[in-house]
Amino acid sequence: MKYAYMKNHLTSYPVTRICSLLGVSSSGYYAWLKRVNKSAKLSEYIQKQYWQHKARLGAPSLLHDAREAGYQVSERTISRVLQQLGLRSKAARKFKYKTDKAHHNIAPNTLDRQFNPDKPNKTWVTDITYIKTGEGWLYLSVIIDLYGRKVIARQTSCKCPKLSTQLT
Repeated sequence: MKYAYMKNHLTSYPVTRICSLLGVSSSGYYAWLKRVNKSAKLSEYIQKQYWQHKARLGAPSLLHDAREAGYQVSERTISRVLQQLGLRSKAARKFKYKTDKAHHNIAPNTLDRQFNPDKPNKTWVTDITYIKTGEGWLYLSVIIDLYGRKVIARQTSCKCPKLSTQLT
């Protein structure tokens, strides 16, 4: 508080005179000036990074970026600056699986919940499963004989519409 007062009245009096009147050292005043400048630069940097990444980064990610840029700060300092600026990172949404809403060519329900056939190869069922990989989505289609619960055939593909009707 004293240093801010000093900064406002430096045009009228010299630094040493104001320091002696307020009972503070001139080195303390100059150290305060450096801290204020560093804090302002850090706030500006954090705000720039925050908006550059479309408000998706929180304190841990901003800390990593700030340290790479040469700032020596803690995660708590980053959090405090974000709070002072009124910035909050967007929460990541959980991925929601989507399918075609039209559901064209829906087959009639001939199985009618009869999942225990009396002989092999009488009832086959199939389904497609999405598997997320590092390279994108992988689609797995499997045909199962309900009598023995054994896999009759399977097929994987990178493109869902291109799944072959000939399964191996």
